[in-house]
Amino acid sequence: MSRIRFDRIGFPLALLVGLAAAGLPYGFLIGLVGGTLLDRLGRRLHLDSSPHPLPFHQVRSMIHEHN
Repeated sequence: MSRIRFDRIGFPLALLVGLAAAGLPYGFLIGLVGGTLLDRLGRRLHLDSSPHPLPFHQVRSMIHEHN
């Protein structure tokens, strides 16, 4: 069974990397290196909100409850 991990830093980091890739010269390279470093820093500082991944069926039921 697959598991999905939710964290607080993932989505904002993806947006930041995407903006860097789109707006800066050599943005892809800057986003790749900077995003990797920021992700590792976030994991080192334990910024993820869920220490244990949730089973996929539990995530799916949570999504259906909100719709």
